[in-house]
This record gives sequence, structure tokens and C-alpha cells, in this order.
Amino acid sequence: MSPGPPSLVLGCLLATTVHVVPRSAVATSATPVQSTAPVLDYVAERECPARDRFVAQVEEAIDPSERARVRGARGTRIRVEIRGAIGGYRGTLEKIDEAGASAARVVVSPICADVAQALALTAAFSLAPPPPPSEPLVVARPAPNPPAAERAIGGAPAGLWSVAVGPVAGGWLSPGLMTGVEGGGERTFPFGGAARRLAASLRLRTTYVRNDWLGSTPDARFALWTGTLEACGLARWLGGGLEVGLCAGGESGWLRARGVRIANPRASDSWWLALGGGPLVRVAFGPRWGLELAGALRHPLRQVQFAFEDPAQTVGQTRGISWTTALSVAARFP
Repeated sequence: MSPGPPSLVLGCLLATTVHVVPRSAVATSATPVQSTAPVLDYVAERECPARDRFVAQVEEAIDPSERARVRGARGTRIRVEIRGAIGGYRGTLEKIDEAGASAARVVVSPICADVAQALALTAAFSLAPPPPPSEPLVVARPAPNPPAAERAIGGAPAGLWSVAVGPVAGGWLSPGLMTGVEGGGERTFPFGGAARRLAASLRLRTTYVRNDWLGSTPDARFALWTGTLEACGLARWLGGGLEVGLCAGGESGWLRARGVRIANPRASDSWWLALGGGPLVRVAFGPRWGLELAGALRHPLRQVQFAFEDPAQTVGQTRGISWTTALSVAARFP
């Protein structure tokens, strides 16, 4: 191993002590330097980037606006050493200043140029002093808005639009069960003083049900499409998270019947009209989502009977009181 040249001040930025060693040898000492600029001791294998290249990488990594302050960082020494290791190269960087020696930074890579580049960036970051303190940023926070008159307890607006969709089942005709899907919209208005423990709502829904969606093959196939308009009164519990009440309204639509198990099947259409109501339970999962469970008993205003002529057989007729139950997922909007 041959000793390196004495410490130099390069570009008026770094005083550098450099040792370049052969693959089988490593530098053991560095020449001390008395300089007003930070001192960089650089020891590397012969095949690694040379001193000038390493110093240039450090200077490139330092912002031009910071270089004047870097030159003034007196009493700082950066020690960089790159050695051959199993499978590549191992580089270490240590910073020594008035506060003492820092923990060594270690970089390992199969390529020496990559190790040198990483250590050059680390050296630049170590040399760049922190910027001078600035005035603290003061952010004026607006005063919280008072609760609006239309806001209800629980964070939900007093007047809410909502949409809901879900499965429905019921007995519109006898015999048999009809199943299908129901969807609609609703407008809810809480009232009852500051606590808003009561609410009224107007519901508009549409329903499509059939008697052959459960996998059975009936004697005749029935399909009913209805629209329902209801007014509801609800009591609100748990801060509006639970609502229980009753609804009443009218249902109208179109009923289609078609023979299945008959030699000459025919189709028949009938107008549907019924009045009634039933319970409604709503459970909120936050201010925007919830579940609705509704049931109803209605009296059909038109009684219709469906029968085969040959052989004479009644296959369906309007019930005196029809019943329905529905479970829906609801989404609310202010």
C-alpha cells in the first residue's frame, strides 16, 4: 500500500485526503488537514471511481444555494472507505464534527460505482447544514359552524332523500307464494322539537313478483308489477339510529296470468288495485346506509279468479287480504 497525496482543498468546497489501494490492500491512516472547509478522507479500491469523480458527485448532489454554507461548516470531517467484500464491495461513511463521531453508514453492492454514488449522496446530505429557522407557519382555522337548524341528532340531516332495493315475498294470490324484487325512493322529515324523536316520510316504490322464481312449475304462471305510494309515521330511537313506525297507502299495477300445465295455454291480464299498510323498521349504519324491514296487509279492491275451461279447474284467485314482507338496503342523501 502506498500513502496517498496530502489533503487538498478542491473547488474551494472540500479539503480531500485520498488513498487508492490495490485490491489486496486497504489504507490504514489519513493525513490530517488544517482547513477552514470540511475535510473529506476518501479510501477506495483501485478499480473504484477516482478521487476527482467522487468529489464531483458530492458537489453535484449539493444544491448550489447551499454551497456557501457548506464551505463555512468548519471542523467537519467525512471519512469514506470502500473495500472489496465477498460478492462485491462494502462502503462505509463516518462523519466527525464538534458533536463527535456519528454512526457509520454502510452500503453494499456488487458494483463499486454504485457504492461510491450512494456514499457521495450520503456525504452531500451530511455536509449540507439545516436551513436557518423560519417563522412558524400560522394557519387560521375557521370557527366551527353552529349546527344548522335542519340537522338532527346523530349527524344525519333532518330532511333526507333515500333509495332502497331488496327482495320481497308475499301472498297476493291464492294458492302459492310470489317472490321478486322491490325498489323505490323516500323523503323523510324529522320533527318533534329539539330531540327530533318523530319523523314522517313519503315512500314511492315499485315491485315485480312472480310465482315461479322458487324453482317450482305451477299450473299457471302469474306475474305482478305494482307501484305503491305510502305515508309513514315513525318514532326515532338511539339518536335516530333506529326508527319504528307504521305506513299506509295504495298499491296499483298489472297482473298477468298464463296457463302452463294445459293443452291450450292462454294468457289473461287484469288491473290490480289494493289499499292497506303495515309496520316499517329502519336501522341506520352511519348517516348514509341502513337496512329496512317492511311488512304490509292490503285489501285488493278487485277480486279476480283464474281457471281452466277444460278441464274445469281454478288455478288462482285474489286473496281477501294480501300480505307482503320486504328487506331492503337503503342509501340516504341530504
